[in-house]
Amino acid sequence: MKSVGNGCNCGGFHLHPLEQMEQRDLSHPFMLEDVWVWEDDERNADVIWEEMQTKVYQGEMELIDFGCGNSYHLIVTGNCRGEVWNFTDVGVQPCCQRQDFLGWFELWLDDPEQPDFFKDYVYE
Repeated sequence: MKSVGNGCNCGGFHLHPLEQMEQRDLSHPFMLEDVWVWEDDERNADVIWEEMQTKVYQGEMELIDFGCGNSYHLIVTGNCRGEVWNFTDVGVQPCCQRQDFLGWFELWLDDPEQPDFFKDYVYE
């Protein structure tokens, strides 16, 4: 993976170099296993923010930042280890129903202009 994904430019987007990813604290697990749209969550904003920090923004590494609050992250700890998830400004979800990094990357290589990362994903 280091030579394939180490800052390569594919389809007009740039994977983050591994050196940048390796600076993350991965000592705590990613705690989610399903979609969470915090924009629809009616709890107090402070409670939601705290839960985001302790469940979402740990045990993951950002692979690509598309801008406008949209990015893809590799989950490296927790029950979803090895999966790629879509992070947005309103929530997070796995992309490609339980897709691992290799499957996700192959979709990108097959169609770098418009990969359909959600082709097999069923939102319930």
